[in-house]
Amino acid sequence: MAILVKQLHVLNQNSEQEDFEIATTAEETGNTENFMTCMVDGETVYAGLDTDTTVSSFLVQKAGINYAVKHTGTPPYVPGSESYTVAGTYTFTAPYTADYTIEIAGGGGGGGGTCTWTGQSLKSGSSSAYGGTGGNGALETIVASLIAEETYSVVVGAGGSSGSNYSWNERITKVGQYSASAGSGQQGGTSSFDNTTAIGGLGGGGGGLTILAVQLQYYGRAATTGSNGTSYGNGGQGGAGATNGSPGWVTITW
Repeated sequence: MAILVKQLHVLNQNSEQEDFEIATTAEETGNTENFMTCMVDGETVYAGLDTDTTVSSFLVQKAGINYAVKHTGTPPYVPGSESYTVAGTYTFTAPYTADYTIEIAGGGGGGGGTCTWTGQSLKSGSSSAYGGTGGNGALETIVASLIAEETYSVVVGAGGSSGSNYSWNERITKVGQYSASAGSGQQGGTSSFDNTTAIGGLGGGGGGLTILAVQLQYYGRAATTGSNGTSYGNGGQGGAGATNGSPGWVTITW
């Protein structure tokens, strides 16, 4: 099945040429009940008819009713979908002029890094503080009217990178309180379709340790888990401590 490169060319009453698409099947004319046929290169081809006789100057009569031959055919509508799940920038070409449902998910935030004490043995307390979980990206669902053969920009946001771990091996030589922390995760990337966006989740905070040195004996004063990153919806999943967030996605359904 195909809309042919060859066309019908007709001179109207003003001696102006009008061009008409022809197809290899009646379905591609957009109306399987009202169409005309002709022979091209020994093959039967089809052109669509419209009861609106103002759409062209090429008029035909069928069963006593006047029809105008349509300039363009309409390919048969086939439902489908297209999904983009790998971070990057793409273009989507609409196969039909129709309403499309579009789901846009931002990338998940990266998890915070882990802070670990690797110095002398602690008398008490924990020697590790874990990072917080990254937040989920936003999830937006829209219905958009797209035009056949028009291209639209698609962006899939990357998952946020995890925060860097921190291995703490300080030689403590004085009585006092000492602190260190790991890095925070990065925010997930923003996804978009055309002008609609879904932001990424925020990164989790890095874990933090505080060591209290008393008479140069080491006590685990506090192990603080990093704060969880802010979630904006059910988009890309935030990474657990010290892991990257998941990328977002864009799904287009028609």
